[in-house]
Amino acid sequence: MPFSFLDHTADVRMLVRGNNLKDLFLSGLLGVVDFLKPEKEKNAKGIKRVVEIDSFDKTSLLIDFLNGCLFLMQSNYEFYSEANFEILEEKRLRAELKGLRAKSFKEEIKAITHHEAEIKESEDGLLETIIIFDI
Repeated sequence: MPFSFLDHTADVRMLVRGNNLKDLFLSGLLGVVDFLKPEKEKNAKGIKRVVEIDSFDKTSLLIDFLNGCLFLMQSNYEFYSEANFEILEEKRLRAELKGLRAKSFKEEIKAITHHEAEIKESEDGLLETIIIFDI
């Protein structure tokens, strides 16, 4: 046969947990940054960006927030280690992101998908969801 099917993983699944929505959103952001494995630029200065997102519900808001952050990181070669949420409601947020310039990223994420995402309370009282990275 002139061809064969090979194992190929196009997605990464990440479980995100937090005490509240702020913790959950920040945990998601830190998970994205950790996966990207940014290489910090030498003598990198601090960066601040403000993001504002409106969405359908809190789960969509999380996915839209992470995709917005991913876009900013990849297009501006920067990564964020802090998110100060000025507004975080069921369907909208405003946050100040703080981070550094990146020389490069060792990994790439094409998109963060809604597949399997649903914010719910776990048995131990934490908020959690599954996040899928399309790589």
